[in-house]
Amino acid sequence: MGTAADSGAPIGSRTLSAEGRRGEVRFFLQRVAGGLYVEREEIPRRGLRTQQSVQFTDAEHFRRWCDNDPIRFEHPLLHVSLKRDADALWGDLEAADGSSGA
Repeated sequence: MGTAADSGAPIGSRTLSAEGRRGEVRFFLQRVAGGLYVEREEIPRRGLRTQQSVQFTDAEHFRRWCDNDPIRFEHPLLHVSLKRDADALWGDLEAADGSSGA
């Protein structure tokens, strides 16, 4: 079991993953003009791969979505890293909006 972050991801994005007994879970986060784009991919050792793509327009909706994901129980470190990295991207997005509005 473990978590990993991809330092080779494009600027303004993050890739996180964790492996466990049942398989692997990956998240890709990227800043976009309308907010934050998120891909969640579940890759079980057996069975079908599942992928979700969601775009959030505000941090509060992202936090609620993240807190309702069962990943917080299965991979608590990934859950904490996901929220921390998303907060950093939201901060970058707000800073970019502030500098373009001035």
